[in-house]
Amino acid sequence: MKNIIYGLFVGAGIFPMVCMGLEINGNLQFNSNEVINDDIYINESVTIDNYGILNGTIHTNGFGINFTNYGQINSLFDISGNSEIIQYITGLDNAHKIYNLYGYKVNVNTTDILNMADFLDLISGASVVNVEKAGFIIDTNLPENNIAINVTNSTTFYIKGLPSDLSKPLIKGIVGTPFVQKVDIDPMYDVTVDWRGPDLYLLVVRWTDYSEIMPDENLGNYLDDLRDKNPNDKLLNALDRAPDRRTLNDILSKSMRTNPIKLMDAPRTINTFYDSMAIDDIKFGFIARPFYIASDDFRFIGGAANVTGKIAPNTVGTVGLNGGSLKYNGDYDEYSGVLYGGNIGVRYVDDDFYLRAFGTMSYAKFDDVNAFDGVRMVQNVNGIGGMGTADAGLVYVVGQEIKLIPFIGARMDYASVLNDTNMDVAARAGLNVNVDTDMDGNKYKFGARVLGQTDGAVYTSIYTDMMSVADGVGGGASFGLLYDDMGLSYKLELNIKFEF
Repeated sequence: MKNIIYGLFVGAGIFPMVCMGLEINGNLQFNSNEVINDDIYINESVTIDNYGILNGTIHTNGFGINFTNYGQINSLFDISGNSEIIQYITGLDNAHKIYNLYGYKVNVNTTDILNMADFLDLISGASVVNVEKAGFIIDTNLPENNIAINVTNSTTFYIKGLPSDLSKPLIKGIVGTPFVQKVDIDPMYDVTVDWRGPDLYLLVVRWTDYSEIMPDENLGNYLDDLRDKNPNDKLLNALDRAPDRRTLNDILSKSMRTNPIKLMDAPRTINTFYDSMAIDDIKFGFIARPFYIASDDFRFIGGAANVTGKIAPNTVGTVGLNGGSLKYNGDYDEYSGVLYGGNIGVRYVDDDFYLRAFGTMSYAKFDDVNAFDGVRMVQNVNGIGGMGTADAGLVYVVGQEIKLIPFIGARMDYASVLNDTNMDVAARAGLNVNVDTDMDGNKYKFGARVLGQTDGAVYTSIYTDMMSVADGVGGGASFGLLYDDMGLSYKLELNIKFEF
């Protein structure tokens, strides 16, 4: 090598070579501590082992260059004549791209396993690629390959995962027959290699024998038993359509039969509507409340019967029974059932302060449904749900008849089915608007309520009510909307009351 102009600078143990130009007349190795910023002139066919950083333009006129690139080559190339440039890859340590070079050859001979996506980027400027021996990991959704890759039977493709679009080739342009090994393919799929000329496709069959493909054999047996009982079961239809394990597990987590605690989702929503029941300001009496609750997935026809009365000045207490008939028809499950239980509450309100506490317990009996308890199929599943709330607020009297009551509070919710138990606690805040007026010997009430909870639930309602003072008989109606884990649901309630 002849240096036209040569300078050597020393700093911090690094020795960059800064030159106006380098003439290369023989094989050369650039070391890892070298940064070549100057042009390189090739005067004969050479082999360059580069461990450093090449930045200057490389000029060759009819002379070949054999590169092994352990470092970084950012050079521009000035190529003329019949100059053959070959990059040799012998391992992961020199599988580095040569930038700004086009129309060259790549030869690969290594026992290392390369990533195919990285390799396709490396050869993007090449015109000929020969692989004598190598392993390639082929992940899903590779970049487009428009270069013929010549391989031998000493080349192995390790296929990991499945592409999102099986109608397209996994990889194109493979000339030769590599050995194809499938790794990390979920056992829910049977995968067959299909060569169509130089393009590799995958033929995929989705297994539905769940005792064979589920990690939990008991769960797999349960699902297979469902198929024996009802081949058109909507849960199985959804599972059979699942394109991947993540979707499969998501469906299983949402199904009430494979995640039994979710059987209590509808009863929990119904309990929330129970909490919205008014604690009426009567001396002592009986209140009957038929109501209808519905969402996209369930319908509930039920009612409550309460004994209510004053237990202290400005304080009203109530205790009663509640229950009804439930029908559920969701994306993956359907069942019918009955709910029955009791409720108890107390309310204090004057012109300054508002206090309210309410609780309910419900026993749920689910019919026409079985569930997986972690080991086996269980028929005639039952559940228990409970809910308690406590609120406190200030009373703002507007005029003679309107009370604005902003409040804060907390809600506890409990559910238990089979071996599953769950309890949630949420803070909440809301506003009551109450209007009381007397007319012609009757008491009229109108109002609205809105609240939100830290668990994401939002509730709003309106009501109207009338009571005949002389007869001690009255009634009313209310309408409420609730958004919670069950989505949007509504409640229509009527009531009739008798004051003794």
